[in-house]
Amino acid sequence: MAEPTKFQQLCDAYKSSRANFFRYRDSCIELLARVAEQLARDWEIPNLRLVPLDRQVESDKRYFPHGATHYDFDDGYFHMGVAFSVYTEPNTFPQDGVVVRLSARQEAGKFMLSVAKREAKNVGAGDPDKVRAVLDELFGILDAEYVRTPEALRRAKPDEPERRVIGFVNDKGEDR
Repeated sequence: MAEPTKFQQLCDAYKSSRANFFRYRDSCIELLARVAEQLARDWEIPNLRLVPLDRQVESDKRYFPHGATHYDFDDGYFHMGVAFSVYTEPNTFPQDGVVVRLSARQEAGKFMLSVAKREAKNVGAGDPDKVRAVLDELFGILDAEYVRTPEALRRAKPDEPERRVIGFVNDKGEDR
């Protein structure tokens, strides 16, 4: 059998590199999906939705983990949006839409998880207790957001249902 040509070696390296990246991507997306599931379960959030952060959300579309995740070449993280509504009473208005950025990457075989662009924490292979600690930090951030913005809530018209995005992404999909 003939020795592979330099070109064939390049093609083999490219093929291997792509396969490695896609395995890496899939493991990060799987972690983000598990974090979103744990968030919904631990906080008992009804109707938590996955949403993309890099483009306009289509309201009639249901996003699955791969469709709600993008890779940012600048920071090296995979980003997924999770969206839910908070309200005074279920099935009533007013309601506020909350969109939170979950971000993950793998370093030396361990996952780094960040919420709302805060400092990433090592969660090992996705250890539920370590993830819960990160989600507890997220709760503190969101809870403080409501305490800090009473004037914004006073300006909201109570008779008009509206979708105010509290969680770190504005209506144009831009980070705050």
